[in-house]
Amino acid sequence: MTKELRTLPKLHLMGGTTFDLEEDTFGVKWDFTRETDRRRCRERALAEKRFMVIGSPPCKMFSSLMIFNKNRMDPKKYQQKLSEARVLLGFASEIDQLQVDGGRHFVHEHPQGASSWEELAIQKILQVPSVQTTVAHLCQSGMTTKSQGKIVPVRKATKFMSTAPAILEAVSTLCPGGHVTTHLLDGKAK
Repeated sequence: MTKELRTLPKLHLMGGTTFDLEEDTFGVKWDFTRETDRRRCRERALAEKRFMVIGSPPCKMFSSLMIFNKNRMDPKKYQQKLSEARVLLGFASEIDQLQVDGGRHFVHEHPQGASSWEELAIQKILQVPSVQTTVAHLCQSGMTTKSQGKIVPVRKATKFMSTAPAILEAVSTLCPGGHVTTHLLDGKAK
């Protein structure tokens, strides 16, 4: 996102700190399953006071497809991965709440059918009066994948939660149909 914003000077947007894709100032990759990294990120978020924070914690363990995979996984490994996913989701929600408390904005996204929307951390932030949601079909934003040797749009229904109504309005694009779409089952969108 930060790299893309640099190519759009007319929007007058400036990319900020990226915590999940880049190394920190010490050359270390961030790992929010570790409390030390969550603490450092929390401190940076409070110090930088960015106007907008975009959060997209991993959704794999909350995916509707996990219903099919759960019984094929070792129960202990499943519980470990679900616990880690809940830590990451809870931390993203904590950062969202810091933004709300500071009078700033956030955008959070997860697939519309993900069970994460029912998790307590998300339900709590959804109770904030300024927080709203919308749904978008990502084929309308150019999401594609390769299917049977062809590049095909992916409809992927995605739910967005934010304190910024203009952002929600901008992303709220539903597929009108009229073109072939496919499902994203292998996680390889473009």
